[in-house]
Amino acid sequence: MITRPAFYAIAPHTGGLERLDIDDVSDAWSNLRNLVQHDLAALDGSVLAAVPAARVRPGSNRGGGAHLFVYRVYEPAAGSSVDPVVAGILVRPAAGAASADHFNVSGDIAGESIGDVLFELQSREVIGWTAMTEAARDISTVLVRQASAIAAALEDASRQE
Repeated sequence: MITRPAFYAIAPHTGGLERLDIDDVSDAWSNLRNLVQHDLAALDGSVLAAVPAARVRPGSNRGGGAHLFVYRVYEPAAGSSVDPVVAGILVRPAAGAASADHFNVSGDIAGESIGDVLFELQSREVIGWTAMTEAARDISTVLVRQASAIAAALEDASRQE
């Protein structure tokens, strides 16, 4: 006769389990969002200096096939029918990636409603959180240099919503 220690007889808990690192991952995405938002905020001064009546609306979202989309919307003066401009960085899973730490990072500046692409960077495929964070920051640095394109678009009467 085989006697088992008492701890082998305990039935495993199969419901309500969560990954132990979920909070860390969630915090990492929040930290990345805050970092990129801070970097993109450097656009505000130049855009608002060129178009003082413009307004800025920061935002981000997750889901829908994207890990994270961080953006700033530049709205024309109140009462204008010119389409707002969105400057954003998208982090999504790399196509066909074998592991979860392969990312595709891209950035562009486009119309919010009409979708006209005013500036676009070639996407970068990277491996690992550090490389992904560096890619997002590099892309934000390039986008920040496009303040004049945003200002011009906000004053272009042909860009109607």
